Amino acid sequence: MKAAWMTFYRDAASIGCHAFLEFSGLMSKFIDLCRQAEASGAPWLRANVHSGQHLPFAAHDVDYLLEKLECIYGMHFRLDQRLPDARPADPRRRGRAAAR
Repeated sequence: MKAAWMTFYRDAASIGCHAFLEFSGLMSKFIDLCRQAEASGAPWLRANVHSGQHLPFAAHDVDYLLEKLECIYGMHFRLDQRLPDARPADPRRRGRAAAR
């Protein structure tokens, strides 16, 4: 994963779009969390919302990830700045296109 991250970082940096480069921070944090999980014996390979397995997080990890998401997408990820009509996502619909 680290090699894929390094390739992404190099290519993203050459584009010159700061928000796009911030995705490398998300990827790097994911890699760090996976390494920490493995070191503690926690399963991480299939950790995602669909499997019900989750990576262990500390509060500072969440703060860091929110900072990256805010940089990429603006303030929409702050709980106190949510769009007035935004409803929590239905976890059953994540990763699937909505039927129209």
